[in-house]
Amino acid sequence: MSTYEDILSCFPMDHIRPEQVQMLKGVADALDEGKKYILIEAPTGCGKSPVAIALCRYFQGGYICTDQISLQKQYLRDFKYAVQAIGRSNFVCKQASIGKRPGEEVYCDRGTCTFDNDFGCPGRPIVNKEELITEGDPRFAAISASRGTVAGNFQYGKRSKIV
Repeated sequence: MSTYEDILSCFPMDHIRPEQVQMLKGVADALDEGKKYILIEAPTGCGKSPVAIALCRYFQGGYICTDQISLQKQYLRDFKYAVQAIGRSNFVCKQASIGKRPGEEVYCDRGTCTFDNDFGCPGRPIVNKEELITEGDPRFAAISASRGTVAGNFQYGKRSKIV
């Protein structure tokens, strides 16, 4: 099998458009030439998303980054195996929202983390005797393991794992 046929076998849709064939052939040719970095520039609506998923499947993993919420939702709707990792501004800070009514909650990018060291919040600072060990900005208490990730990153693979 050629590289193109291998990639084509990973295509996630029932039908493929001519533009998508052209993109996949271009990627396969670049890989056959030993290229390490490949950039696909194509207009809106030509089908880059299924091409990106095909490449993730071909390479048995990958990340697709976007800052558009509509495109994030499209990936989750169209590709059931896509996993979304979003930033702390999408999660309610439990500590800062105590006593608040729905709609008044404080989100983790705004609420200063006030949990004590014994609380198992993944967003709290980690204290090691004399020093404060920080990972990114530890002032916030997220209720999700995706704390600190960049909005719009998707990992192809196991749905239960967020990176």
